[in-house]
Amino acid sequence: MNKIRSTLYKSMLLALCVALATVTIAWAASGDLDPTFSGDGKITQALGGTGSRAWDVAVQADGKVVTVGNKYLSGGAADFAIVRYNTDGSLDTTFSGDGKQFISFGLSDDGLAVVIQTDGKIVVGGQTCNAGGVCDVALARLNTNGSLDTSFSGDGKVIQDFGGDDNGGSDIALNGAKIVVAGYEMRGGDYDGAIYQFTASGAVDTSFAGGDGAAYVASSDYEFLRSIAVSGGKIYAVGEVTPPDDSTADFLSVSLNSNGSPNTAFGGTGVVTTDLGGYDWGRGIIVSGGKPVVVGASDSSFVIMRYAANGNLDTTFSGDGVIMEALGYAAPNFRSVTFQGTKIVVGGTTDYFGVGDTLMLRYTAAGNLDTTFGIGGKVKTNWGGSDALTSVLFKNNRIYAVGGSKTTAHRFIVAAYQP
Repeated sequence: MNKIRSTLYKSMLLALCVALATVTIAWAASGDLDPTFSGDGKITQALGGTGSRAWDVAVQADGKVVTVGNKYLSGGAADFAIVRYNTDGSLDTTFSGDGKQFISFGLSDDGLAVVIQTDGKIVVGGQTCNAGGVCDVALARLNTNGSLDTSFSGDGKVIQDFGGDDNGGSDIALNGAKIVVAGYEMRGGDYDGAIYQFTASGAVDTSFAGGDGAAYVASSDYEFLRSIAVSGGKIYAVGEVTPPDDSTADFLSVSLNSNGSPNTAFGGTGVVTTDLGGYDWGRGIIVSGGKPVVVGASDSSFVIMRYAANGNLDTTFSGDGVIMEALGYAAPNFRSVTFQGTKIVVGGTTDYFGVGDTLMLRYTAAGNLDTTFGIGGKVKTNWGGSDALTSVLFKNNRIYAVGGSKTTAHRFIVAAYQP
């Protein structure tokens, strides 16, 4: 009898375990918030000052999550804000004592991008602007404990004026041990797209682009580069080109060789413009197999495009290389893109100029919406205010998204989603 009871008990226990596992698997659907991160998958972080916003995210080799953005201050001032979280979403107090580090370069500083070096050091970049709105490129490097790395330019910080009337940085990437920056520069009365390169010690790399460390995309129009990636020994960037009156805009995609010379295999000159018929602007780029995937917006449509290695639109992606998603929002935009294996996850905002929500979509490699993700391939998250998603990243079997949410003041937002 005891043997029968024991067998029955074991059978019931096994059935219960299977049932619980089934419930867990069913509950943890792709695109759901991950409750192992901060309890509900979401963090809204106030950093003091008059508000804050996250612009970019990176994940360390140990799984810790590094975000960079702005801490806004009175009088129009702002500092770089770097916040590091443990894998469970708690603030990492081994980083600068409380998980937060603030860096001041001048009056108004925009911390827009972050990368992690192979040695674990953290590089953040963006721009610093004076009261007149004239900007310079700004970089900083932190040790793993959050302190400024004094082996980088002597004090851990770089402010670099490349000689134009106004120049700024929008995004950064690692080119080996060197740091490349996408941005812009006003030269001779108009804005040119710019890619700058710095050495590992923080100096302008005079071996890049003919000796001055800067490669330009120049015409009689205005060019701005917003996002940068390095892949296969090539540098890629995306942004937009617009006439001086800003009446319209087209996607602008650029490719350079590692030394800063134009990659002429891409569009013949290393520069490709794409007109989608509206006010078109690029905000994010990733590259695989020499094929850049770029995202942005065109009027009231989200945009994702894939180019072949030669700069032509890749017709194996959605038939013509272009996806325009008109989802009924007033001012939508994609700002960031990441690979999840062969799938493509894009992130943005439903209404950039109004009260919007954060939005992610996932596509197959062929350019079809992946309906296994969220609801019909889409995940929308309401943070309770005017919400903006600025960066997405797939890493360690999670999809991370960061940005800002404004009720009475802007605040950092960080989320982790099930893959």
